[in-house]
Amino acid sequence: MWDRTDRLAQEMVRQAALKLPEPTFLGWRHFLHELNSFVNEYIRKQPGDPLTFVTLHGEPEKDSAVLNVYVGEGERHNTDPEKLINGISYFLEEMGIKRQSIRQRPGEPDSILVTISGISKFEEPAHHKNIKNTWMKNALRSGNAIDVRMLGVEVEPGVFRLSEFIPEVQYVDAEDEDFIRSIGKDLESGEILAAIDTRFYNNEDYECLYLI
Repeated sequence: MWDRTDRLAQEMVRQAALKLPEPTFLGWRHFLHELNSFVNEYIRKQPGDPLTFVTLHGEPEKDSAVLNVYVGEGERHNTDPEKLINGISYFLEEMGIKRQSIRQRPGEPDSILVTISGISKFEEPAHHKNIKNTWMKNALRSGNAIDVRMLGVEVEPGVFRLSEFIPEVQYVDAEDEDFIRSIGKDLESGEILAAIDTRFYNNEDYECLYLI
C-alpha cells in the first residue's frame, strides 16, 4: 500500500502545492508534470525518470476534469495499480482537489479514469484574459504554453530567470505577447535563463534547453 507517512513524499507535495495555486497559474501541462514527477520519485522510487502515467482525458470543464491513469506493465515499470491510485489520490488531496470517481476506461483494461473537481483555483490570472494573440491565449489555457512571468522574474529586458524548466511545452512572455526563442542552463551555476532571442544557442557557457 501507499505509505501516507512518507515524509519525503509529503514534502514534495507541499512544495508542489506552493507552486500550483493562484496566483502562479502554469496550466495543465505543469500540473501533470508535477504529478508525474511525484509518481516517478515517490511511488516508483525512480527519481528523474521521465515516464508519464497520468494524462488529461478530454478537455477540462469549469471546475472538473478527468485524468487518465496508465496502470499497465506493472512489473516492467514497478507500479502496482492500487498503490499508484492511492498515491495519486494523496497528491490530489494535498492539493485541495477532490476525487469524485474512479472507473475503468471502456475498452482499455490498462487505463483508469479519475474524475476530479475543485480545480477552479487554477484559473488563469487576470492579465492573460487581455491577450490579443488567439493562439497564445488558447495555448496558455490548455497548458501547451507557459508564461515565463509566472515561472520566474525578468532580470533584464527580454531575459527571465526561471525557477525550473518544463519540457515539451512552449514558452511565452504573455505580458508583452512575445515568444521565448531560447532557454539556457548556466554550466557553472545551474541557473536557468530564458530569452526572446536565440542567445543561448551555440553558447559555450550554457546548455541550450529550448530553441525555436
